[in-house]
Amino acid sequence: MSDPDQSLSEISNGTKLRPGLGAETIYQLNAPSDLKVVSWAPGVLLGKTKSYAYDPENGGEAIIYIIENGIDKRNREFAWPPQDWLYAPSVSRTETDDDPLSHGSCVASKASGDKNGVSKTTQLVIVKSSLNVVDIAWAFQQIVNTAAKQNTPRVIVLLAATTKTSWHSGLFEDLRFSRLYLRMQNLINLGAVVVVPSGNYGERSLFVDTVPAVFASPSTTLGRPALPLIVAGTVDNKGAEASWSQTSPNPMIWAPGVRVACTKRGLKLRPTDTGTSFSAGMVAGLAAYFLGMKDPPFAIGGRDTSRNLINFFQTSASWARRPGERKVIWNRLDGSLMSLSNTSILPFPTVDASTY
Repeated sequence: MSDPDQSLSEISNGTKLRPGLGAETIYQLNAPSDLKVVSWAPGVLLGKTKSYAYDPENGGEAIIYIIENGIDKRNREFAWPPQDWLYAPSVSRTETDDDPLSHGSCVASKASGDKNGVSKTTQLVIVKSSLNVVDIAWAFQQIVNTAAKQNTPRVIVLLAATTKTSWHSGLFEDLRFSRLYLRMQNLINLGAVVVVPSGNYGERSLFVDTVPAVFASPSTTLGRPALPLIVAGTVDNKGAEASWSQTSPNPMIWAPGVRVACTKRGLKLRPTDTGTSFSAGMVAGLAAYFLGMKDPPFAIGGRDTSRNLINFFQTSASWARRPGERKVIWNRLDGSLMSLSNTSILPFPTVDASTY
């Protein structure tokens, strides 16, 4: 547990790498199919990516704040790095996932879980909160308070939830929404990156129409600056856009989100789930993977961090797996290659049914 005003440097002190992990590329042989997509390199045929390839040093300098109902801390998916926790006033101060559907555990495991996650060495800070607008605004303010004390541009905030009702201009007259917008804007101005889902309401509206994704669209912010949020949309494991995933005329980042493998509390099998929330989890993980490098491949610091990362994603860290489809995230490694050295292959153990 932590003080809400604890500094980012205090949270991030200490090594992020598990003992025994070096800088050599690791090939996760039993990675779920959706995770292998992230290291599916250009020119490689479908089905030839046999592992998830990643550099274990990448991501260690970053922190992901996830605003959720909690995660199942007991699950070994979250055994390393250790998490820190902040609590909204309305929730129980327990290190548990209080959502019956385990939404938080599933999303978090796609970002940085040991087996299912993109950036396995990035620390999570769980901002345990109900997912109403008032508590979410409170959560953003706590993160703003922390980030303001430390001029660090290596913070990712993952809010994998949307409102259910469509946005209309009158909602900015509601102080709850205007306050949330301002706190997200303040955080981005401090150099943080905010990742949100586009929404699952494609049958209702092709374009994003829910908070917070609408805050990235100039047409909906009524004279206020559109926020450079990283809005995540969903494709399947072959790179085809999901029909229900909403889109935007503004830049978006696309990731797997159809029957992705994740972690849920109390289940004895490795479950799957579907939705733009889980695409957002994977995008947040890859954002941390790049932002948490010792020398990130784009300029960081201040309000341009998010825009620079979006540009890097679009130009250098995504490609269309199918002609005419969306460009999908890529971590710039090739999971079809295997090192001849056994030290480069991390032999993850078989899933233990007692822990899933």
